[in-house]
Amino acid sequence: MATDYACRNRLLHSRPVDGSAYLPELWRAGFRNFRLVFNVPGDPVARVTAAYRASLDALAEARAPDPGEVRAVTGRSIRGPFRRAV
Repeated sequence: MATDYACRNRLLHSRPVDGSAYLPELWRAGFRNFRLVFNVPGDPVARVTAAYRASLDALAEARAPDPGEVRAVTGRSIRGPFRRAV
């Protein structure tokens, strides 16, 4: 974990950190603002953002999001540190 210029914590790992599996839980808790952080040149920004957008749209329409959409884009992402840090 690292802290940025605004004292926000950042999760760092050698593979993408994917928290999309937790979106339904976060949505039920009332979270509506999310931030995606990309810090590696060549990251598939548009594809990851579109996958998260589709998941959030599904939640807003009271549908279950597809848990594999983000993972299909990010590949070997991890979610463990995300869960422990939240």
